[in-house]
Amino acid sequence: MEHKLNPIASKILSVLIKNEDYMNTTEIAKESKVSWNTALIYLNDFWKKGWVEKEGNTNVYWKAIVY
Repeated sequence: MEHKLNPIASKILSVLIKNEDYMNTTEIAKESKVSWNTALIYLNDFWKKGWVEKEGNTNVYWKAIVY
């Protein structure tokens, strides 16, 4: 099944894929040029789909696992 991403989702996922390491939500939002809340919504959605890894509880870090 092919996944079509909207421009915001595509931007956020691209930032994670290019970085190849764990990033926090603030870094991802800044590089994607979206708000922190928007980044978090998409990141949680990606995590539920199994596209990203999530580490930590208070300080959460994300890493893409789909390329």
